[in-house]
Amino acid sequence: MHLLTRVSLANRVLVALLTALLMGVGVFAATALKQELFPSLELPTAAVVATYPGAAPEVVEREVTGPLEDALRPVSGITTVTSTTTRGVSQVTVHWDYGQDSDAVRSDVEQAVAGLRSRLPAGVEPQVLGGSLDAIPIIALSVTSQDDEATLARTLEDIAVPQLRGIDGVRSVTVSGARKDQIVITFRPADVARFGVSMAMLPQTLQAAGATVPAGDVRSRGAQIDVQVGRPLTGVTDLKAVRLQGTDGPVTLAQVADVRSEPVAATTLSRTNGRPSLGLAVVKDTDGNTVSVAHDVRAALPGLERSLGGGAHFSTVFDQAPFIEKSIENLGTEGLLGLAFAVFVIFVFLLSVRPTVIAAISIPASLLIALIGLWWSDQTLNIFTLGALTVAIGRVVDDSIVVIENIKRHVGLGEQGHTAIVRAVREVAGAVTASTVTTVAVFLPLGLVSGEVGELFRPFALTVSIALLASLFVSLTIVPVLASWFMMGGRSAARAAEVPAPSRRGRWWRRRRAAGAHEHDAHDHDAHDHDAHEDDAHGHDAQGHDAHDHEATTWLQRPYVPALRWALAHRVVTLLVSLAIFAGSMALVPHLRTDFLGDSGQDTLSLAQDMPPGTTLEATDAAARKVEAVLRADPAITSVQTTVGGGQERAAFGGTSGASTASMVVTLRSGESATLVGQRLRDRLSTVSGIGDVQVRSGGGPANSDVSVRIQGNDLAALRTGSERVVAMMRDVHGLEEVRSDLAATSPLLQVDIDPQKAGAAGMTQAEVGQAVTAALRGTPGGQIVAGDTRQDILVRSREPATTVAALEGLELPVTQKQTMDARRAAADDVADEQEAAQQRQQAEATRAAAAQLAQLRVARAQAARQAAQTQAQLASVRNAVQRIA
Repeated sequence: MHLLTRVSLANRVLVALLTALLMGVGVFAATALKQELFPSLELPTAAVVATYPGAAPEVVEREVTGPLEDALRPVSGITTVTSTTTRGVSQVTVHWDYGQDSDAVRSDVEQAVAGLRSRLPAGVEPQVLGGSLDAIPIIALSVTSQDDEATLARTLEDIAVPQLRGIDGVRSVTVSGARKDQIVITFRPADVARFGVSMAMLPQTLQAAGATVPAGDVRSRGAQIDVQVGRPLTGVTDLKAVRLQGTDGPVTLAQVADVRSEPVAATTLSRTNGRPSLGLAVVKDTDGNTVSVAHDVRAALPGLERSLGGGAHFSTVFDQAPFIEKSIENLGTEGLLGLAFAVFVIFVFLLSVRPTVIAAISIPASLLIALIGLWWSDQTLNIFTLGALTVAIGRVVDDSIVVIENIKRHVGLGEQGHTAIVRAVREVAGAVTASTVTTVAVFLPLGLVSGEVGELFRPFALTVSIALLASLFVSLTIVPVLASWFMMGGRSAARAAEVPAPSRRGRWWRRRRAAGAHEHDAHDHDAHDHDAHEDDAHGHDAQGHDAHDHEATTWLQRPYVPALRWALAHRVVTLLVSLAIFAGSMALVPHLRTDFLGDSGQDTLSLAQDMPPGTTLEATDAAARKVEAVLRADPAITSVQTTVGGGQERAAFGGTSGASTASMVVTLRSGESATLVGQRLRDRLSTVSGIGDVQVRSGGGPANSDVSVRIQGNDLAALRTGSERVVAMMRDVHGLEEVRSDLAATSPLLQVDIDPQKAGAAGMTQAEVGQAVTAALRGTPGGQIVAGDTRQDILVRSREPATTVAALEGLELPVTQKQTMDARRAAADDVADEQEAAQQRQQAEATRAAAAQLAQLRVARAQAARQAAQTQAQLASVRNAVQRIA
């Protein structure tokens, strides 16, 4: 290795220029390095989140989670598939090994999910969310305004989002917490029955009514004009005018249904310090600089507030930049202090300014070369690389100080020119190289560790290794050149050979040493003579004293040599003391706290609140307000941002979601300890009733100190029992807090059972009954309308939603085709029966009329007979009278 020294001394000007160039590039690299909180970490995981509104966990498990798991397991590279199913939400998480192509695996996952969409229930749209830390927002803002929510959301989308997205380094800007408007069509059952309208035909009718047909083109005055037939539906007025076919002719939709525009039912509530707010999250590009992007975003906020109007105000919920800057500042200060103390200690031991200056130059040179290595390898300046540079400060000086001290010794022995430097470097080059390579061998394997720890600590290992190798290079090249200028330049050979006369104390120490030398045994004399012989081979000083005598005059050797002699004379005792110290050190190891990253020192806390399953959004909101009251009463807290109702983001990172959950981000005052404040909040929240399960954690960081125990089983009841026992056991473990199980409690379920015989008699299937209940409770999708540049979903309800069990029991189901046919058949039978009854009535009336006529004839005949008898009697009387007269 000393050949590098020879080459460097032979090209001192070139080495000087190269040193200046390296330091200049190092300064540039220090300013060009991106500043991040943690190294870029691509977690080998992806989450598939699918929502199935209103579905019970068992239904979601059967119809969504199961098919998703079956589709994802065969994907190449995936090692484990885990899922969590809650009311209306399916969360399937896939993992693969580190070192695989995450983009390729994630693409395969997306393809598998895309191929499954057609087999999932209608309205279920799974989303694949990645596991990269780059997807975490670098700055999260909450926006409050005097305007209503819809106006504020619209102005944010139209003004704030485009301006922030235009900032260099910003990948995406998303607005959260805003509810979109939708068109709700609610049929009135009485009018539907009165006009004889079929609600099932509405989607097809709306599609036909809003269809536009490009019919071609015509020529007019030399111009070609496209022809379009029809125009799309654009609002509530157009929908009300849509005509449906009724029994007695067409009727408008307004005649049988209420049509109105209203916000989508709230699934999430957002507040900042008690005021309703919307969220704004900024995510940077992979190549973006977190600090500079965050600064640019904050600089744009005052102008955005003026542009938005309405008293809009931005509040910072989370910002990575201040902590990164503070970490860099603290570590930079510690590094400078370490550099200053290192230089001071060097001066104390060398008691010479020029060697100290050389050492002081070698330290920053090594660190700047390390920064060049970081820049070239596309690393970032984060707490790991900064920590590595701080650790390296104390080590990079070792190589240079050994070389400098040995050069100073040889110069003090009277050696001249480059020969002294080369000889000095040759003596220690092997030891310096061995010690440096050994230290690199200690740190470099940290970068070979697999898993998340290896991903995080690889930049640390790389930084330390580059800095140490740079220090070896500097000590063998730059330091000898500087020594030739500062320690030997401008002095004659005679002056270089001069050695100052020893002081009185030095002479006294030599006499004491000489007197003690006579008492040594023969072995000691032989060793001393051997050393003297070697020193003679290298040359004596002008006084004729050997090197050993000269070194014995240093103040450091005066206390050290007697201690060394005592240790060599009492070897057993020395070994026993060493073993006792080693045993005592090992005994203290179990008492050391072990953690992955520990307290990151950020000024934020995060709280996760879980209420019992089935809790309504309103009840969760009321419980969240109780927690907010405790938080805002703490003097260490400056702001509280609350989100009631978990979203897909929380589900993607392993949390629960739904109306029974809430999350809070707490910002602390400067100088407050997140650990102490978090413990104080846990103690206070433990005394508050009716707030469910609340977890308090320090904000930021890719990892935590969780201890996870996985319990598997096929029997849900046995699984629940085992989970309860493990939770109870872990709560008794000292040092564990917030022990909980992610096996959710049984949520309330109103089961609607279908009688197959009665349903079959009515011509209905179980699915048709379910669709009818769905249309009555939450409605069914009816398409979309486009108004300007916005789209609004259409929701169709068969009636006003049922909100109670009694209303659900009284729900009138739609008339089926079988019921219609049965009604027609019954009506026809009734008509036939009526006709037959009429005929029978007519026949009876005819019979009665004939009998009456016959009776009348009989009476008439009797009367005629009587009249005839009377006439005959009269004739007889007349005949008798005539005869008498005659």
